Amino acid sequence: MIFRVSSNLVYIIGTVYLCSKLIAGNNQFSPNIRYHSPHANTSLNYSYINLKHVKGHKLDVTPLATYSVKNRSMCVKECVKTKGECKSINLQQQTNGYGCEILDKDIYITRGKLVNDPSITHSLIANKCMRQKCEKGYMCVPNYLQNTFSCQMGSCKEIKEKIPSSPSGYYNILLAGYTRTVFCDMEEDMGGWMLIANYSIEETNNPPRINYINMKTYFTGAHMNGMVLSTSELVPINEWSSIQEIRFQCYKPSHGRMVHFKNNIENKWGRYLIDYVLKRVGVMNCKPDQNNAACSDIGSSLTPMSGDTSFMSSQSNRFGWGNNAQRLYNHGIYGGPYHYILINGRLDCDDHGGFKGKGSWWRIYLR
Repeated sequence: MIFRVSSNLVYIIGTVYLCSKLIAGNNQFSPNIRYHSPHANTSLNYSYINLKHVKGHKLDVTPLATYSVKNRSMCVKECVKTKGECKSINLQQQTNGYGCEILDKDIYITRGKLVNDPSITHSLIANKCMRQKCEKGYMCVPNYLQNTFSCQMGSCKEIKEKIPSSPSGYYNILLAGYTRTVFCDMEEDMGGWMLIANYSIEETNNPPRINYINMKTYFTGAHMNGMVLSTSELVPINEWSSIQEIRFQCYKPSHGRMVHFKNNIENKWGRYLIDYVLKRVGVMNCKPDQNNAACSDIGSSLTPMSGDTSFMSSQSNRFGWGNNAQRLYNHGIYGGPYHYILINGRLDCDDHGGFKGKGSWWRIYLR
């Protein structure tokens, strides 16, 4: 997208002495933003922000805060008050002033969200990404306070496509607007799978409690046992990464069988499964156990993967998934009486409420 950025304007908030010289000549501060903090030199007790303006555009994201202000400077002041949470501003002129939106995202960590709107000016903090270019396939992510930038990718799949030799392991990716450390399976089915649920019964026959956690907490320890991403976090991940595939895997030594399936994106019900899990669509209108005609090709909705030895695979004409708030973890998939369930109090793996013993494990991946 090409847009015109107007000349920058430095806003100074606080007591300033010879501000232009101090900003230009003081190497300990970023030239683009500083938040007021006590300083031995009282002449440096001020805040400033260097903004670039994109007229006729808005960043179409949910605002951190919204204000009605008399002038542009008052909106900028509200941005500076956040001390780092504010990344950009939408400003709309109104009859008695301006509508001011404080945003915790910028054009670099959102995709396709800068839209035309003649009534709005979008203002972003001046940064290195305005002049630096990342290699094709990478996204430039500015660090405003340090006046630096980094080049990042947005998914395990993008990493695998860009660098085919990438091994399985931990990678930093830009996900839903934030840099996260995730575990990527780069081997199974050509790789590019992001782990979102990792649960196992390791030491005793007493299963540990499942922790359904938010994105920030999950991606700081995705390898840790019991870390299962809350289903509410799947929507922002989907908006960022355009997820198409999901992979279920589990094993129980009590019966010795492994479940290993992915949805078949060539099949309408396979596509429906990922749409349903990510809450793109509502409850399915197909009830396999009732021989509903609408389910005529549901047997091809799931594809067995390497190592699958499940009884579930022999029940393909009875494939289904749970119609409840959890969606993903409560009857994530099932084939007749053989279930995949990962909730507290119910841990099924190709069985129906079977023994939950030491050595059992469950994993779910997205791609």
